[in-house]
Amino acid sequence: MSSTSTPAENSTSMGNIAGENDNGHIWTADRPTTTNGLDGHRGHSYINTRNRTSSSRPHSHSLPSSRLQSPSRYQGFNNSVARHRGMSVSTRLAVLQLQFLVVGGGISGLACAYALAASGHKVRVVEKAPSLGQKAGGIRLPPNLTKILIEWGLEKELYDKTEPCRGSSFRDLETGERVGWLEWKEDVIKETGGEFLLIHHNDLHQMLYDLAISVGVRVSFDTAITSIGVDGKSARSSPLAKLSTGETVRPDVIIGADGRTSVVRGIISQAAGSYEEEGVDLGMSVWTLTIPTEMLKNDPELLGLTQSPERGNKEYNLHIFWPDREVDLDEPEEESWDDLCSTSSLRLDGCDPMLQRLLRLTPQGLRTKIVRKGSVDEWVDDSQRIVLVGESAHPLLPCSNHGCSMAVEDAAVIGALFSRLRSWDQIPALLEAFQDIRQGRCEAVNFQEFSNMQLVQLPPGPQRQHRDQAMRENLNHGREHWDEGRLRQQWEEISEIFGYNAREAAEDWWVQWGLLRERAKMGPMVLHDSLDLNVSVHVAAEA
Repeated sequence: MSSTSTPAENSTSMGNIAGENDNGHIWTADRPTTTNGLDGHRGHSYINTRNRTSSSRPHSHSLPSSRLQSPSRYQGFNNSVARHRGMSVSTRLAVLQLQFLVVGGGISGLACAYALAASGHKVRVVEKAPSLGQKAGGIRLPPNLTKILIEWGLEKELYDKTEPCRGSSFRDLETGERVGWLEWKEDVIKETGGEFLLIHHNDLHQMLYDLAISVGVRVSFDTAITSIGVDGKSARSSPLAKLSTGETVRPDVIIGADGRTSVVRGIISQAAGSYEEEGVDLGMSVWTLTIPTEMLKNDPELLGLTQSPERGNKEYNLHIFWPDREVDLDEPEEESWDDLCSTSSLRLDGCDPMLQRLLRLTPQGLRTKIVRKGSVDEWVDDSQRIVLVGESAHPLLPCSNHGCSMAVEDAAVIGALFSRLRSWDQIPALLEAFQDIRQGRCEAVNFQEFSNMQLVQLPPGPQRQHRDQAMRENLNHGREHWDEGRLRQQWEEISEIFGYNAREAAEDWWVQWGLLRERAKMGPMVLHDSLDLNVSVHVAAEA
């Protein structure tokens, strides 16, 4: 038995998944899905993450407001946006302005840079790559992430660049038999305040870059960190960073957002006299593939993969998880997003013929070794002026459902916390609060992602039979009417992950602990929290 999945909370890791549309085509759907093919015995997996679209989409439609209507296919997304437009999103600016240096210009770094600059701070990002546009494929934007992007004003960009996801079809990798169906009901997703979307990594990267630049963030490409230190131990002590350009900078706070192989994390560990765990080699790699849709259209059996009523498709993107022992290549020695390998080296004997036809259309794929790494115990260094965010602090498995969402949640939290900054001695407390708020959340999501991955790799036996039986029952239930009880059950299953609001978590911490600390510090004086007011003036003209 094998599996494929759409980008759904438990789908990438629940067995036998393959996206299918109403015409029975494997790996796609009338609502685009991520496809994840896993062989429970051999551990194979393939994922179609997105049909990337052309840039020629008409711009006559926009996301909804009180005056605008939008296409019905995005009605669920529109309702979620409308909910957020009705919320009062704080534009609070910090009383004390800091200079931040963000190391890493990926999703995590640019999101943090925007959130901090929007809170009133000056931010510079250094990125070792020469430019944007790394080799990448499709990614998932679950509701806990899209609600943040909506609050940041990216509604129209999301509408232009994404596809909605509404379900996962589970299939046998070898026979193509449909085993199960996991559907995300629109009413349930709407309650999360966001939407489940698919997007190309480079599109999201560009969105966040443009957003950061719009609030004054300075981004320096082709620039790496060579060393980091801290000058002094007082509350006003500043870290010292040396760059590959020969420049020396003294920001107030350094943020390590340089990913799974973080240089900043290594520097912090070395300074603390600790060591980093090497991680657990899972004996697998993920292959990222891109196929021009014109090539699929020339094959009658693959044509259905390109048919989407919403927009013209340009590229078809897949992620394939495959055991290194079943590849006719030497096993990769380290994690890398630059290792191009021949797809003919994948041993596909006995696999679904459609997958084999797909791979014959692309000669090369980007191969990334999968290593399971634990989160770092301490995200803040001893000087309390250097902090880790994103996968520098809590690495997830490559191409997981929540890699980007955890990074952007980090950004929303740290931005909200530092919008409260009034004095220098608050910096340590706010950095510690950031870790307190985020660490448990990230570890729980990481555990769930890994557990899901294990579920789809079950070997033949009673556990696998039980899994497949449960999927078949879900497939039958999917054809039935969803009553209130079933809707409530799905909400209870996803609310903890999808319903999470990172900004609200930061605001809750401030109300419960931040204000208490500030009032204690002020002694008998009363500290009033800032009050955000929205004033509307209505003028009625006399007849």
